[in-house]
Amino acid sequence: MAGTTAGSFAKHTGELVITRIFDAPRKLVWKAWTEPEQMKRWWGPEGFTAPVIKIDLRVGGKYLNCMRGAGPDGVIRDFWNTGVYREIVPMEKLVATDSFADEKGNVVSASHYGMSSDLPKEFLVTVTFEEQDGKTKMILRHAGMPKGEHMDLARQGWNQSFDKLAESLKAESIQQKTTIIAESGKQEIVITREFNAPRELVFKAFTDPELYVQWIGPRGLVTTLENFEPISGGSWRFIQKDAAGNEFAFHG
Repeated sequence: MAGTTAGSFAKHTGELVITRIFDAPRKLVWKAWTEPEQMKRWWGPEGFTAPVIKIDLRVGGKYLNCMRGAGPDGVIRDFWNTGVYREIVPMEKLVATDSFADEKGNVVSASHYGMSSDLPKEFLVTVTFEEQDGKTKMILRHAGMPKGEHMDLARQGWNQSFDKLAESLKAESIQQKTTIIAESGKQEIVITREFNAPRELVFKAFTDPELYVQWIGPRGLVTTLENFEPISGGSWRFIQKDAAGNEFAFHG
C-alpha cells in the first residue's frame, strides 16, 4: 500500500492532513474530484494548469493527471501523476494511491522531474466529504510523505490547489443560480440570476458609474463611460477596449 515505505525511511515519513470547508454543497465538491472537466479547473498549485485529466472512477480503476507549469529549474514542463482507486464511497470518501508518472501512465521516481530521489514512489491519498449546513467539510490525508521540507512543500501545493478549487466551486454555484430563456420567434433573452447581496447594493451596481465600469462587459475588456444618466429619459454611452487596442462602443 502507498505510504508504507519499507526500510528505515519509513520512520521519517508521516501523514499530511488538510481540512478545508467549502461554501458549496457536497455534490459539487464530489464532482470536482470525480469529473475530468471539473478537476481541470483547479488541479495543480498556483501558476499551473491541468491540460489532461483522465478518471476511471471504480475500485481498481486508474487516473492520470497532468500539471503544466515551471519545475525546480524554472522551465515550463508537464508533470504527470497516476494512481489506482482503492475505495470509493459515493459523496463520502475517495482512497487512491498516488505516484509520479510519465505521459503514458508508467510510474517513475521523483528524480524523473528533477526532485529528490528520497521521495517514495507511491503515496496514499484519502479524501472525505461531509455536508455541514449547505457547506462541505473536506479532509485530505496524504500518507507516506517525508517529514520536513517535502511535507511543507506538499502542504503548500495542496492548499494552493484548494484555493483554486474554492474559486471554481464559487463560479459553479453562481452558474447554477442562473437561468437563461431565449424563446424561438422572440427577439428577447431573459436572464435570471441570484446574488448573495441585498437589493440596494445590486441596484447601486447598475446606477453608480464607479461600480458600473467594474463589471459591465466580458473579462479582459476595460470600460470607459462617455455618458451615464441613470434616470428616466437619460442616455448612456460607453467604450470597451481589449488588450490589442480594439474599441467597441455602445449607447442607448
